[in-house]
Amino acid sequence: MRNKRLFSRFNSGFIALGIAVISCAPNHNVEFKISGIGDDMVIVENYLLTSMDEDPIFDTIYAKSGKFFYDIPVEEPIISIITPGKAMFERSDGSSYRPEHRSLILVLEPENRIRVVGRFEDDKVSYEVSFSKLNQEHAKQREQYAESQIKASKIELIIDSLRHIEGFSEEVSLLFQQRKHLSKIKQKAQLDFIKNNPGSDLAALYLIRQPMDTFDRYLPQLEREVKEGLFKDVLNEQQYMIQKFRRISEIGSLIQPGKKAHTFSLESNYDQEFVFNPENSDKYIVLDFWGTWCAPCIAGIPKMKEYYEKYRDKLEIIGIACNDTESKWKEVLNKHNLDWTNLINQKKDIDRDVSVIYAVESYPSKIIINPEGIIEDIFEGEGEAFYAKLDQLLTK
Repeated sequence: MRNKRLFSRFNSGFIALGIAVISCAPNHNVEFKISGIGDDMVIVENYLLTSMDEDPIFDTIYAKSGKFFYDIPVEEPIISIITPGKAMFERSDGSSYRPEHRSLILVLEPENRIRVVGRFEDDKVSYEVSFSKLNQEHAKQREQYAESQIKASKIELIIDSLRHIEGFSEEVSLLFQQRKHLSKIKQKAQLDFIKNNPGSDLAALYLIRQPMDTFDRYLPQLEREVKEGLFKDVLNEQQYMIQKFRRISEIGSLIQPGKKAHTFSLESNYDQEFVFNPENSDKYIVLDFWGTWCAPCIAGIPKMKEYYEKYRDKLEIIGIACNDTESKWKEVLNKHNLDWTNLINQKKDIDRDVSVIYAVESYPSKIIINPEGIIEDIFEGEGEAFYAKLDQLLTK
């Protein structure tokens, strides 16, 4: 599930009331009182706003008679998804399924001290939040589309059961369409909020989850303090990714077998600039676009290492990590002992972003370049066709 996006800011006549309210604020990051869950284990997923595409940090809390506390050092805003154990389902493969409407979703900022009071029912968790306008707004707004999300999660469970028994059938396809229709109800409700509340931080959060054209249309309509506020970095990142997607669509036809490979420069894992010139090699070169977050990329490492050893005298591999952090990238390089050339693509200049230069649309993507600097072939995903092509080229 790359669903990694969710959700801060009193007139002289209310000063006394404000002081009284603040004096009652809890001492924990968050205090919860959720009736209906009793004594239960609670799962917490935390995502940094600045890196929501990375794996979450999981935590476990234990509720006693529906009461529990959460304390976490918050140095930058995070999104916390809090799910009672009894709200979770088990999929056919044994993994957990945590429907959004059966979880509490909060944005926690440094110095936050908030209180959550709610009730767990069979189909959803309803709650109210004190001491955080952003979280108050979201708890209220999500009630508008709760019924559609309840129906969508029931369909999801049916899909899971049917696919386990009979694979992808016509019935499953129809259920996918029903689920898609229900998701549009949530999307429309959030878009209505964006249109009517351009001065709310919540509008910025909802906008991030809208389609590209909608994002482009309504980003300029957000008030300046919202665009420069809590979600500034996330909005900028989303805007860049949309520009990147469109540029790749424009130039995709230029990156094809038979076309000349392009030069570029990136930083290596030895903190040195590596300049790639396809005409300076007497070997075949594989540009391997991957990421530490990409499960098929990681699964393919053993086979890549096998072929690197097999054709080492004829083959050069250049790994290009994309959408990664430097620390995670280096950790994975060391863990898997990847001893070919390793580079990280962190450029935010659309004209120098190597994944744009080579029109990379999915991960992993492997581009084979011959010793004359010409693209031989391009492979998307992990599969045997890529290795068969290497055998064909390198056993001549």
